[in-house]
Amino acid sequence: MTLQGHVYKENHVHAFQNGVVYILPPTDTRLGAVKDVMEGKPRPERYLFYGLDYLARQGLNVTDNIRDYRPPTFFTWRALQIYRLFIKTIGTYGGALEWVLPHRSSCASTRLLFVYSDRLMFPLINMRRTGLLPRVPTVYIAMGLPEKFEQFRNKSRLPRHLAEFGRLEKIISLSKTQADTLRNNYGLTNVEFICDGVDTGYFMPIDTVQDVDVLSIGADPFRDFKTLLNVATKLPSLSFRIITSRSIAATLADSPANVEVLIDRPMGEIRGYMARCQLLALPVRDNTYSGATTVLLQAMSMGKAVVANPVGANKEGYPFIDGANCLMVRPGEPEALAAAVHSLMDNAARRMAMGESARRTSIRALDINGFHKRLFTVMQDVLSTSSCPSAKTVTH
Repeated sequence: MTLQGHVYKENHVHAFQNGVVYILPPTDTRLGAVKDVMEGKPRPERYLFYGLDYLARQGLNVTDNIRDYRPPTFFTWRALQIYRLFIKTIGTYGGALEWVLPHRSSCASTRLLFVYSDRLMFPLINMRRTGLLPRVPTVYIAMGLPEKFEQFRNKSRLPRHLAEFGRLEKIISLSKTQADTLRNNYGLTNVEFICDGVDTGYFMPIDTVQDVDVLSIGADPFRDFKTLLNVATKLPSLSFRIITSRSIAATLADSPANVEVLIDRPMGEIRGYMARCQLLALPVRDNTYSGATTVLLQAMSMGKAVVANPVGANKEGYPFIDGANCLMVRPGEPEALAAAVHSLMDNAARRMAMGESARRTSIRALDINGFHKRLFTVMQDVLSTSSCPSAKTVTH
């Protein structure tokens, strides 16, 4: 079959025909996009579903907490109040129990559980520790797990949680730095690093009028817009545009006159904003997982020159070549970021060459379908080692 310009070949029986449950954060963005994504329509949110759309369209026995989402019931909210008190008392991290509890039955009976985000894995871990859920084979994508461990007020509880995380069949990290931290600092040997992917069919170069010089996008807590505002002050002849959340925008009230701040723009508009900028600048504070990597990959796929920081996922493991398909500058140094932005804005030929190299890299090594294939391989291996007799190879 053909899906968004990519051909998938069905040569073998799927390993997942006996049942997979996807548990994903039911954010407004996912809920608003799920129908189109499941039908194979081009949507920028496809990367948020981690291959669920592909598996579901094959008619496989795959269920999830997104397609038939229902708001939490009164019982769930009451249970959540008790749970939060429990977490506060023991001094650990709770996550979003309300996103998990309604799906307790499917999480208990599935052949394979696929979980994205720490906010969902922690309540599942806590339910397993208290006997409310059995330990079914689980593949989990961690996003800032070391930072969650650091939030524990009662460090004596950490070994018991680490033991539970160590019992998971596979922890996937989209950041090699995070993977190394989990192995070396926390003793988790079941961690595997995988490069994230980008939908190169959707995020592709667009020939249009460019109405701003420098664009920056993001809403995670590690975005360093303060440094970017410092750069804007140093480069008053350039125009800057920031797209972020309302809460972060409230901290940028003193932006210089050459900075435009846009709030909570829908994902469907992001590609257009990227197309209309000369380059992107994505400064991030040091951490183990976030390097504004999702936006970086999308911008590279669109053939844009990008200035980023070698932190989080960007530090190592991805095919980022400083000076060739992107520019990497040290975090928290406005002078270095300003010099990089100025050098690219002063050299259109260099910007174009960098963007073209970025697009080639995206197609060759970072396409979302290759990312999904790597995820499916991990899931198949887990099913195989968990004595699932139907485990076979999935090929795209």
